[in-house]
Amino acid sequence: MFQAAIFYMAELSDSSRAAKRTIEELYNPEIARQGGEQLSVAAYVTNQAESAAVLDDTAMIGLWQFCKLYEKGAMHAIIVPIEYCVGQTAFVPLFLQLGIDVQDIYLTRRIDGETVSLEEIRSFIVPYLSSRSLGYLEFHIADQCNLNCKACEHYSGLVPEPRYPDYDKFEQDFERLHELIDDIGLIRILGGEPLLNPEIERYIVLARRLYPRSVIAVVTNAILLPSMPESFYRTVREQDVYIWISYYPLLKGKMEKITAFVEERDVKLHLTPLAERFRMRQTLQPHDHPEKTFFNCFQALCNNLYDGKVAACFLPFTTKY
Repeated sequence: MFQAAIFYMAELSDSSRAAKRTIEELYNPEIARQGGEQLSVAAYVTNQAESAAVLDDTAMIGLWQFCKLYEKGAMHAIIVPIEYCVGQTAFVPLFLQLGIDVQDIYLTRRIDGETVSLEEIRSFIVPYLSSRSLGYLEFHIADQCNLNCKACEHYSGLVPEPRYPDYDKFEQDFERLHELIDDIGLIRILGGEPLLNPEIERYIVLARRLYPRSVIAVVTNAILLPSMPESFYRTVREQDVYIWISYYPLLKGKMEKITAFVEERDVKLHLTPLAERFRMRQTLQPHDHPEKTFFNCFQALCNNLYDGKVAACFLPFTTKY
């Protein structure tokens, strides 16, 4: 019997419990008919250090407790419900740092509707590296910015002239990505300053058309929000998109007025804490443990689509500046 645990987050607990039911009531019986090894959900794993609770007659253990059992061979894998897709950028690096082999990380797949096909049941558990989902994707629709921040890690202040992607080419690239990736947790439309792009509404509509379940956000320094046309806010509302404001010192004393302006237009708003400075994450010095160094960066899985390519972060595309 293959012993596995299901990752559990309190705010999405229904997803963990539904995954357990699907495994026990649908997946295991079908696997048994196929002569395969069934899967025992031995525990729920919380992201807390320790836990001793019981949920649905199943032990709830802390992540560190799971790791001890995993090291001893008493646990073989950890399963993450697809509904936690947004959090992959945080918990997958954590799992790897704690010594869980990437081959032992699995995702569930999304099952829609009341009728479930045999193919959906058989492939309900997917190895992480084989999954057709991403926790996160971002893309630039303007490399330049209307600010010139010291140590901007996107190097936007060094872009000498307006630089936008060709929309038709980008649409083709995004369509191709959609052929390979079925599900994305969070999509962020970035710059530079994305509000500088006069075609921003087209990018919003495209992202929502291709990924109707994703959380989508336009990330802006907010300076241009009061001057954006009403059509922009209408598109944001209709496509169920967030305005994600990066709060910089320049806007101290002005942010309350700007956020009130946005909220009057009945759109969803996310305001980051005040960022006093940027942190440099690049170095030309070699590392003894490059993989560990990579995953220590909270942006290690900030997958970026740029000019027909995807990288694990934006640096391969913006360092040219």
